[in-house]
Amino acid sequence: MTLGKLRSLLRLLGALLVSAPVWGAARPASAEQRALDAMNVQVANRDIIALRGPIAGYSARERATGAMSRIEAVLDEVPNPQVSMKQTPDGTQVLLEGKSAFLVTRADIDATIGETTEIGAREAARRLTGVLE
Repeated sequence: MTLGKLRSLLRLLGALLVSAPVWGAARPASAEQRALDAMNVQVANRDIIALRGPIAGYSARERATGAMSRIEAVLDEVPNPQVSMKQTPDGTQVLLEGKSAFLVTRADIDATIGETTEIGAREAARRLTGVLE
């Protein structure tokens, strides 16, 4: 092999390696894939909401277990806490006695059917209120 052919081959190999990340570029997750990375927030063995992840580096499991821990901490202090909601730039928070229980983000809803974070949070708040009554 001549030196010219070797250089051409190396340039081609370099170009292929540089463009390799594009071949494996992430595709938007399908509903089925998102459902696989989901965990339900449960209170008294009742499902409140399915949180999906990862969000800000937290997996669905971490988000759900954190939410359940925060809910239990409030319930230890206040037997019948007030459930409310608050809009944030990242979604809609569900609050217990003014303390954050969990955040409903766009990853947690199905926008293709018209669901919003507010609708998802409202439904979760309704379920949580029902469990606490």
